[in-house]
Amino acid sequence: MKIVDYPLSSGRWFAQKQLKKYIIWHGTQGRTAYTPSNGRPGEATSSIDGWNAAKKHIGTPFLVDRDGTIYRTFKDDREWIFHLGLASTQGRYDKASIGIEFANELELIAADKKFYAFDSIQKNTEYTGPRVQRTWREHDWWARLDEAQVDAAIELTVDLCTRHGIPKTFYYPSTVYDFPHCFEVAGILCHSNCRKDKTDLMLEDWAWAKLRAAGFQLVGGSDSVSKSPAIAISAPVASSAPITTTLEARPVASLGRYKVQSPDGTLNVRSAPKASARKLLALKNEDVVDIFGVKGDWAAIAPSAEQWVARQYLEPVEAVTSTLEPTALPTPSADPHVAYTLRSALLANDPTLRQIAETNLVLVPPQHPEPVSGIEAIQEAINRLGTAGVTLPRINFGADDKYRGWFGEQTANALRAFQRFAGIGVGAKIGDDTLRALDNALVSAGVGDLVPGAQAGQSEASLAAAKKRTAEAPTPAGKFVKTLAKVFNRGIPPLGFLQELVDWGKMAANEIFADKKTEEKDVYASVEKELGPFDGIPYRKACMLEVMRVLAGFESSWKWDTGRDKTNPDENSPDTISAGPFQVSANSMGFGQDLRDLVAPHGIRDEKRDGNAFQALMKTNHTLAFNYISRLLRHTIRHNGPVKRSEINPWLSRDAVAEFQVFLKPMRLVRPRTERTSRRSGGSSGVSAKRRSRAGTSKQRSQPH
Repeated sequence: MKIVDYPLSSGRWFAQKQLKKYIIWHGTQGRTAYTPSNGRPGEATSSIDGWNAAKKHIGTPFLVDRDGTIYRTFKDDREWIFHLGLASTQGRYDKASIGIEFANELELIAADKKFYAFDSIQKNTEYTGPRVQRTWREHDWWARLDEAQVDAAIELTVDLCTRHGIPKTFYYPSTVYDFPHCFEVAGILCHSNCRKDKTDLMLEDWAWAKLRAAGFQLVGGSDSVSKSPAIAISAPVASSAPITTTLEARPVASLGRYKVQSPDGTLNVRSAPKASARKLLALKNEDVVDIFGVKGDWAAIAPSAEQWVARQYLEPVEAVTSTLEPTALPTPSADPHVAYTLRSALLANDPTLRQIAETNLVLVPPQHPEPVSGIEAIQEAINRLGTAGVTLPRINFGADDKYRGWFGEQTANALRAFQRFAGIGVGAKIGDDTLRALDNALVSAGVGDLVPGAQAGQSEASLAAAKKRTAEAPTPAGKFVKTLAKVFNRGIPPLGFLQELVDWGKMAANEIFADKKTEEKDVYASVEKELGPFDGIPYRKACMLEVMRVLAGFESSWKWDTGRDKTNPDENSPDTISAGPFQVSANSMGFGQDLRDLVAPHGIRDEKRDGNAFQALMKTNHTLAFNYISRLLRHTIRHNGPVKRSEINPWLSRDAVAEFQVFLKPMRLVRPRTERTSRRSGGSSGVSAKRRSRAGTSKQRSQPH
């Protein structure tokens, strides 16, 4: 990408960093080289000059010129500026989105065999570039986008999606107004999708073809994305290769081809397996569809599992089985599927993974390595967990990340390793069990980024699922006994707090608890008499959880929203005000670089300037709060008075430590014979080591993953 800085004047945008969910494509309706002024070619940057001259904070961080040059108006695209003009939204969508402007004149006026821009017929508004004729929003002629700028905008959009975790779903077509639904179904859209009075942008078929080729899934509008009767729309990720999604209903079976036979001659296609779901389009009798899975009385007719029809109106054409009887779909568990709401933004931003979490579909490895929708987020999740201290093989993608998003042997082996670690069925298939375990692991390790509004602790749905599958959870809440012991005059800890603490402990990096020399007396030395000796990581980890259990009782009675200690006169500025259940303040960042590194991704770098943001983070991001206090206690005991003054020591319990050890121990499922056979055939320690060795060299061999 060719990016040139052409900055807005200081103060013309808002420097507050925001979580980004959307990308909006705009058109400037400004001058380009095709609209000369006073004999000189027009310049795209004149639009930025206009934003600087405006009284309001309006503009976008990027403007793409016709030759593909990208002008950047401010460097941190997490910051924001008004660019949508959506009434009564208080800038909510402006803050959550990144705008990309195309230098383009938009609608044109045809007069005297010439064309004019800017709704004005005069010498300085004549348009000399390529154009397209189409009647839309009361206009007939349009300035055409240049191929170079579309290519540059696509490359920029892919980069922004990757960096901000925005789903690569583009609202189709750009000519449909669908606010606010457009924001519910797509990560990228055009201004015209959310403003019916706007004409930016009218994308032509060749632009949509480029978007598909770049790995974007087209979703949303009233026009069908595919006119093919099979409706087999792929759900791709960013890759130049065609991408498929292999989803199946348990037990993962391809059911062949079927034709429509409906009493009234048509069959509605819906967005989910229920009659109340949104209607996408209608099929006609004799139309042939491919079946990719079934759920109850419904059949999925797209590999992305986003299109469903009633099974009773389908007749087999080339079916693997003669009928779609339930007997063809044995259920691996007597428990019904419990829908799970993903909490990690890394996973939740992928529409394919959301579909797996919310239904009983499964993503399976293809017969040969190929790009698969949803797999890129899975690969990133596994690599992040490895960085956080979980012993998992790292997935390499070859030179220039050529094979990122490919589902091959290396990814399958890494998935199996995670499944063994999590104590769930091993098979490299990605169903709700694996996705739930990955989600919990990411959140507990603090490396998955929480979805806005999600709690670091388990949601009600996930807790319900955990109780149904007790082998996956650290322990049902009702079995906490010794860890429910009273702390001073604060009472007993809430079950929810204990469950979150155990969840975090299972995935916390071992380096936090390792025996090492410290510059001053750390927490283990301060509780040596009550809990020592400290032999091995599992015991040291359980001891840290016990210290945190008691400390949170002393500091806040385990309340996450606890703020400033009004009895402490030293808490008189943003950097000294304590917050959260462990009552830590921003000035504690000075005790260690690892503490600064922990909060830096959240925009917190200076204790004095970012003190208020630090306080909010300690109250709302539970996983990070656990990580922070555990690391802080390894640096010093001086920051927390109850530890410094040994007030917590009489309330520490070896029995509670023993109970924490039991909860932290990985638990295994009893697997059916077929799965045990599968493990024997490919899961011995020697073979696993050999496979890991091969996987470790795949970067040099540049093989698909």
